[in-house]
Amino acid sequence: MREFLQSEILARQVEAGVLLAVSGGADSTAMLRCFVAIMQSRTPPAAIHVAHVNHALRGRESDDDAVFVRQLAGQFGLPYHETLLTSEMLATDDSGSIEAAARGLRYDFLRQTAEQNALRHVAVAHNADDQAETVLHRIIRGTGVAGLAGIPPVRTLGEAVTLIRPMLAFSRRTILDYLDAIQQPFRTDSTNAESRYTRNKIRNNLIPQLASEYHPAVVDALVRLGAQATEWADYIKSQTDALYDRAVTHHAEYIAVRLEALADAPQLLVRELFVIIWLRQHWRQRDMAYAHWQRLAEMTLPQFTVSHKQVFPGAIVAERTATQLVLHSLSTTAPSSC
Repeated sequence: MREFLQSEILARQVEAGVLLAVSGGADSTAMLRCFVAIMQSRTPPAAIHVAHVNHALRGRESDDDAVFVRQLAGQFGLPYHETLLTSEMLATDDSGSIEAAARGLRYDFLRQTAEQNALRHVAVAHNADDQAETVLHRIIRGTGVAGLAGIPPVRTLGEAVTLIRPMLAFSRRTILDYLDAIQQPFRTDSTNAESRYTRNKIRNNLIPQLASEYHPAVVDALVRLGAQATEWADYIKSQTDALYDRAVTHHAEYIAVRLEALADAPQLLVRELFVIIWLRQHWRQRDMAYAHWQRLAEMTLPQFTVSHKQVFPGAIVAERTATQLVLHSLSTTAPSSC
């Protein structure tokens, strides 16, 4: 883990204060020990706090995880923060998924804790194997180039808080070897061995089979694919942002996309333009498939019928005029004129 300990970027992040999200598993325990090593080498000591979310889904095992993390934080004199997710809290989420509900509550807790303690970064411990599993999972489900980018190493969590993933460069094997070398125990989630979840099947069955029968370095190959996809996605986003500035105008009741500005734009950028519009308008994307984005792009072509109107998932209406494509939500008043 020498690269971790010698990272100048991490040193700057530590100076701004870091909240470590620690489950007690191997990855987050190794992350805590690495940050402790950085903290102990600095004068004055860095601001490092530990946070644990007890999901209470595994009974006594979940409680024992919390005890382990609490004691580990105390061992190194780190401020400790903990929250318990109840079934009532999970039931308030409208996603229909316990995992999604828990994820949202977990990140809300981490962001709020960081803000309350003036910490600029929240660190979570996804590793290179997690990245490979994410890329492969998305390939199986069907994804575009942006989805191949996998887990981003950095993203905004709040106005003053940035989420970082400092363990993404390290394999699970490297992490386990590091813990063994420093004789640091960790907790094991028994549900990781279950095959009920697609992610576990990919981790425990599919990737080992691909490695043994097709390509021993399949994890490295998937991580490399994700890195290349990230570069492409960043480039496409920069081009799409520029197209957005040229083509999109906001009105009180609707969004207008000026067709003339799209005349020479590749269909790829036009499709991505509508994805950005949906994102910035906070319109629901869950049921928007590739065919929907392609249909929107086609509605901007010169040969498309003027005055054509179509309703897309999430009750978003698109209407073609001679000069623009008008978008509005059925939950708002329809535009009186275009």
